[in-house]
Amino acid sequence: MKGLILEGGGSRGSYQIGAYKALKELGIDFDGLAGTSVGALNGAFIIQGEFKKAEELWTTIEPQMVMNIDMEVFEKIKDIDINVKNFNVILKILSSALNSRGLDISPLKKILTENIDELKIRNSKKDFGIVTISLNGFKPERLFLEDIPENMLVNYLIASASLPIFKLEKINGKLYLDGGFYDNLPIRLLKDKGYDELIVVRLYGIGRKRRVNTKGINITYINPSDNLGGTLNFTNKRSEKNIKMGYYDALKTFKKFEGNKYYIKPNDLFNEEFFFNLILKLSPKTISKISYKLGIKGENYLRLLFEKIIPKLGELLELKKDFSYKDLVMEIYERQMMELEMERLKAYEYKNIFYTVNKYCRFDEVKDIGILESNLKMIKPVKEKLLKSIMADIILDIRSKNI
Repeated sequence: MKGLILEGGGSRGSYQIGAYKALKELGIDFDGLAGTSVGALNGAFIIQGEFKKAEELWTTIEPQMVMNIDMEVFEKIKDIDINVKNFNVILKILSSALNSRGLDISPLKKILTENIDELKIRNSKKDFGIVTISLNGFKPERLFLEDIPENMLVNYLIASASLPIFKLEKINGKLYLDGGFYDNLPIRLLKDKGYDELIVVRLYGIGRKRRVNTKGINITYINPSDNLGGTLNFTNKRSEKNIKMGYYDALKTFKKFEGNKYYIKPNDLFNEEFFFNLILKLSPKTISKISYKLGIKGENYLRLLFEKIIPKLGELLELKKDFSYKDLVMEIYERQMMELEMERLKAYEYKNIFYTVNKYCRFDEVKDIGILESNLKMIKPVKEKLLKSIMADIILDIRSKNI
């Protein structure tokens, strides 16, 4: 059986909607889903078959749709991670609200009550599990639909997402706390149901990630490629960015895009042989300049290039040990894309990247580099200056050949 796991993480949860959108486009379906906190809320919309409604809510979201909060206070906390390190800072900022037993999240409950169709979820014939904690003895509750009394699903969803700074509500006389403090990544919920294939969407939110024996389970992780913002940054601008990131990251996870920071459509013409030939055709003059800057000596320029320069460049670029020629060249080009401030969350073609970088990149002349290898272990700015100079040599050489 195939399942989807959605981690908790507050406003970062918008990322999961983008990831699910990509999975749906890929034709990937699930027999069940488990989520904690915001992962449980998103999961309810997905199981309900209305993730589009969730996307609409996320892209129009404002802080007041989630909690009653003064906007000046919100501006102070929106980019702060809720974690042990920052907890005292948050408590100080929210002191007046906490004197009233916490931030009032009745607006969130209203949205869920109006949009969650419990009957449709129960009739979906899919497993749906959530995690919360009863403050009566600090007892964790790992619940599936069959464990939740009818007409109480929204209450338990709120219970799963009740951060300690929120005003906690009672269910049958008991107070509940955010399930992330017991298990923020509820893989075990579906594992114990016999699921053998899982897709896990990470948010890296506050909470505990419990150790699980995953032997015999095929797990695919979809990880954020950049910062998702603060835990309480419930703004449509942040959500729209996270949704796009989730969408592209999920597609890249399933090999629909290549690249490191950027998203590049695969093209058989731009294969390893293509990139090997690019490097092979670097002029002796360029190779000589690079070897001088690296403090590397040798007579045969091709042996110098492949045996010494390329390994050293891989080290400077912090590539994985078994990097390919394609990895090397595209890391150089992606760094220049960043320099040009090219939009990151967008699909690119290889030919367009080469055209744009080769045409628009401007390199300041770097003088008096002449750095010996022994100096490469010195301060970071020296390394960066050296690396920029070498990347300029390579791109200018490639550009001269009209590639």
